[in-house]
Amino acid sequence: MLFFRTSKLTVVETALWYFSLYSVKDDMEEEVGDLGGKAKIWHETPTTRFINPSDCVDMDCDALRKALVTDLDGSFFGSPWASMISRSEYQWDGNREFGLGNFRIPKTLLTTSNGSRLDANTLFPNKGIYRDKCVFKIEWGAYYCNNYTVYKMLIIESLDADSESRRLSPVALVTSGYIDLINGPQDHGWCHGYTCQKRLSTFNAIVATSKVYELHFTSYNPITTRLQLLNSKPTDSIVIKIYYAKRQRLDVFIKGPGKDSILVDPNNRQNGNYMPKDRSNPLKYVPSITSNLGSNWFDSDTQLLWVVLRGSDYVDINMAQTIQLSMGMTPMRDVGFEEFFEQNLIQNLADLLQIDKSKIRIMSIVAASKRKRRETPTPINVQFEIGNPPNSTNYTSANDTAASYNEITKIAAVLVESFQTGQLAKSLSVELNVINVVQPQPLPVAPPTILINITDNSTAPPPTDIINNQVSIDYLIPKTLVIVNNPSSESIETLQFKIQPQFQLNDYANKWVQNVGSQLLPWQITASLVDGFGNPNAQLTGTTTVSFSNGTAVFTDLAITHSGFGYRILYKVTYPAEQSFSFVHPISVLSIDKFPLRLLHGNEIEVFSDDTVQPIENIVITTINATNDGTSDITYSISNGNDNNMFSINNNGKISLNKSPTLGFYYLTILVQDQKQRNTTCSVLIFFKSISVKYRIIAGSK
Repeated sequence: MLFFRTSKLTVVETALWYFSLYSVKDDMEEEVGDLGGKAKIWHETPTTRFINPSDCVDMDCDALRKALVTDLDGSFFGSPWASMISRSEYQWDGNREFGLGNFRIPKTLLTTSNGSRLDANTLFPNKGIYRDKCVFKIEWGAYYCNNYTVYKMLIIESLDADSESRRLSPVALVTSGYIDLINGPQDHGWCHGYTCQKRLSTFNAIVATSKVYELHFTSYNPITTRLQLLNSKPTDSIVIKIYYAKRQRLDVFIKGPGKDSILVDPNNRQNGNYMPKDRSNPLKYVPSITSNLGSNWFDSDTQLLWVVLRGSDYVDINMAQTIQLSMGMTPMRDVGFEEFFEQNLIQNLADLLQIDKSKIRIMSIVAASKRKRRETPTPINVQFEIGNPPNSTNYTSANDTAASYNEITKIAAVLVESFQTGQLAKSLSVELNVINVVQPQPLPVAPPTILINITDNSTAPPPTDIINNQVSIDYLIPKTLVIVNNPSSESIETLQFKIQPQFQLNDYANKWVQNVGSQLLPWQITASLVDGFGNPNAQLTGTTTVSFSNGTAVFTDLAITHSGFGYRILYKVTYPAEQSFSFVHPISVLSIDKFPLRLLHGNEIEVFSDDTVQPIENIVITTINATNDGTSDITYSISNGNDNNMFSINNNGKISLNKSPTLGFYYLTILVQDQKQRNTTCSVLIFFKSISVKYRIIAGSK
């Protein structure tokens, strides 16, 4: 007699069952007694039936991998809090049709900070749900876990606008040498009669309480992530470490039923300031299993956010729209550590960026010495956070969030520009050679339904702007403008240079500055002709001002209108206009040839004429086609040593016979010229031959 059985047709809902006061009665309402585990439970094995682009994509969904049955009072399994859990690791690195194996593990779990790869089987010798005290029951098709461990359902959810269109899975959950992968629910989209790949970014995981877990998404993290332990008591808790690819302020909120969200300050925030990691006690701020709900700390070394889940209240994690700025600075004069920071460092930075100083917070300070006086100024590394301070609640409208992102993006652009022009160092009275900036992540946008790909739902790669904002960027100060490619020396008037000028900026150590300006305020370079060289009427045409992109500025369509010798093109950084240093402006020297007149001769033709029927005069013999740059008209003239009146040529290059010829050869010279005094010549040989009573005219060109 089965009382619990999973269904092979269920791919969306994971099963979560609780039993208490369980008993079985016969028709006479008499208790039958224990029927044995085999009669109570059967767990179907996962199937490949729904592994296709219209349902679960490239892995099976989680319904048959994340089922949990718990006995609350011992009446079902014989022990209170004993549980049945699914065989989540079924066919791991087995049947490839299931799409499950080490190759599915997010790369961030298998890559060290220096980029080297780690062995998955060494790190995670056990696959599936954590089950240290569980045994597999063949008669159930599932694991039986005694009451040593209490299991709960963990909900992981993206609250972003693209939560139905951007795939985050597989999601990896790791603890004590176990790794479990979660794919998510079935596609539920239905657009114009076809599935349209709309899958909720909601993931159900089975976790053991009192454990520390590590979570990695395969795609980049949501802006807002929600976590919840379903049906849990205040005594049930886990600690979860979530990997984030970059430094960013993460605001943690807790929310109970019918209550407003409450901000939970990180453990290292004291009196409004963020304390740096204690190197002598690295675990000082790490929350423990016994910590309160929402207790959190972000470890910038490992890029892991530690947060405590306790009971069934929500924990929301918001990625704040802030700039993370790190500067290694040296005071310009000999001052003490405290005195330096007493000189309104934050206020000066706020004045430069034209923002309120409440938007700037010092996150950490590392100095070689804190003595009052020194013989020489000592470098100090300071990490700032720039942005709005955290709100007490996370109720923020989409418009407010977008406005905050736009504001922070503008501040970041001004910050980078002021540093690279030297204004930042001047305003703070420090020496600066490099700064490190982490910009805010662009806000997600849900695509229109009709644009969602209906044949592919692979894990979403981040757009280019998000890739650029996923990591910190080092900015250097440009000192010299270097020409990488000169325009081609063999150039022709009015035609674009075959090789266009290309530039880069180098720093004081002649190192290429690959990050110049920003997308919002890019540096620009302008090309111009130097007066007094070449043709005085010449002009430089094309796009004469271009922006730097990825550290390089490339002109694409420059040309000079007139031929001449010794032209000089001057290149100058024209934005930003004010700089605290002077560039040596490169110059290209080149000569420009005349545009050639290109002759396109007509095909050889034969003309037959019967002089008894019609005269041969006024017949077009052939056509000479000439082309130039299109800036002036072309004229034609003809000469014939034998008889200059025999042939003529019009402005379209058509050669005509003016009168009846005598038999023999005629050698014509055609002069082609235009108003720019460009000219060329060609020759045409015409032969008249008598055939019976006809003339045969063969017109050809050389």
